[in-house]
Amino acid sequence: MNDQTPRNLVIFSNREPYIHAHTRHGIEVQRPASGLVSALEPVMRKLGGLWIAHGSGSADAETCDTSGVIAVPPEDPLYRLKRVWLSPTEQRQYYDGFSNEALWPLFHLAHHQPIFRRTDWDTYTRVNERFANSLSDAELSAASSILVQDFHLALVPQFLRSRISQAQLSSRIALTWHIPWIPSEIYKICPWAKDLLAGMLGADLITFHTASYGINFLESCERLLECRIDRERQTVTFKGRDTKVKATPIGIDPPPLANKNQSTLKGAIFRKFGVSAEILALGVDRLDYTKGIPQRLLAIEEFLDKNPQFLGKFCFIQIASPTRTEVTAYRNFSLRVQSETQRINQKFKTQLSMETSELKVHPLLYCPPIRLVLENQTWESLGELYRAADLCIVSSLHDGMNLVAKEYVWAKGNLNGALLLSKFAGASHELPEAFLFNPYDQEESARLIYTALTASQSELRERMKKMNHRVTARDARAWAEDILSSMTA
Repeated sequence: MNDQTPRNLVIFSNREPYIHAHTRHGIEVQRPASGLVSALEPVMRKLGGLWIAHGSGSADAETCDTSGVIAVPPEDPLYRLKRVWLSPTEQRQYYDGFSNEALWPLFHLAHHQPIFRRTDWDTYTRVNERFANSLSDAELSAASSILVQDFHLALVPQFLRSRISQAQLSSRIALTWHIPWIPSEIYKICPWAKDLLAGMLGADLITFHTASYGINFLESCERLLECRIDRERQTVTFKGRDTKVKATPIGIDPPPLANKNQSTLKGAIFRKFGVSAEILALGVDRLDYTKGIPQRLLAIEEFLDKNPQFLGKFCFIQIASPTRTEVTAYRNFSLRVQSETQRINQKFKTQLSMETSELKVHPLLYCPPIRLVLENQTWESLGELYRAADLCIVSSLHDGMNLVAKEYVWAKGNLNGALLLSKFAGASHELPEAFLFNPYDQEESARLIYTALTASQSELRERMKKMNHRVTARDARAWAEDILSSMTA
């Protein structure tokens, strides 16, 4: 980092970088699978500072001091983590309710009706204020740079701004928004749309992953608030203060992978997951309705219908990590994905057993074309899946970025592989060499699966080489440093 990079960094996020949990082996430290944590933790290790987050672990309270503070990383403390405590009701209304039943479906255009409850909004506001007030006056005075993360804490900048203004401090606030920002005509569906914007505009800098999201945000401010928009400077002037809006696409900073042979890895993975095939296709997602998993399964079904020569040779492994299981929509979605997988697998099994089948695969050799894995994977396991996969399919219906696409490209390095990437994922703006497609177009999706699997090795290598260069050149640290340097500009 250059000499202009601010010090005394404070980060606010809902998710904490280290969780202490009771296990049968005693208290263990866990690191959540989070792109946000992976991007910011190296910066905190380098600069030091304070990270404020929800204390969600079963042993969190007994492992920190009376102020909720613990030094981390545990093996070599380099910064402080302060935990904010929420009651079960607050967690349900602030996180499950307003954050994930209202804001998440609204901003992802997922054809899933947002649910707006006044009690959820009131709790969301109260929790955001508690997060802001968890930063003591002394800590606020010492903080030169404050990074607030994502839609869970959109009101924190406003609450901090009032304290900074009253104390006449020079602390700078940035809000990084990790999900899409939708057109204003859709955004104004939110009953508290103006309040949310006003909360965000307490920041000096607001970053989005693509320029189009920033444009939508400026339009929302212009149409819903009494403010001035300067599109050339990309600023919003609200209540006499300027807030800069900038596109800063997030990068990745994954741990190194063991250098294992691709064919050897593939064989080991097939044995691990109990499948048999020649071609390995892969999907890695949280079990979330915005990721387009059912659309992906239907595309695979159509691909095999039109190209039966691949049946028995093609296997698609879908890693689907359970998430937000307390929310009814997510439980129902999980059942839908499981049901669709069973239907497709049974369809091809039945088709193979029919005497009139023209498929040149013996029924006894039949292996279900889809293997659904409903569990979290370690980075080591994911890295091996990425390295071994001939094809990775990312079919997001709407996604702020999607780091799976970048992880796959990074893990492949100079190996052969093909990335099928939804046009509606933010990553598509940075990875145009991927096979881009519309996940709502089942026929196009199926056709591109075939195109990717039959492309020449030289074409695949050239595509991967260009994408890999871009992913490695702009990693997580470059993203974080871009934000920090923009705060002083």
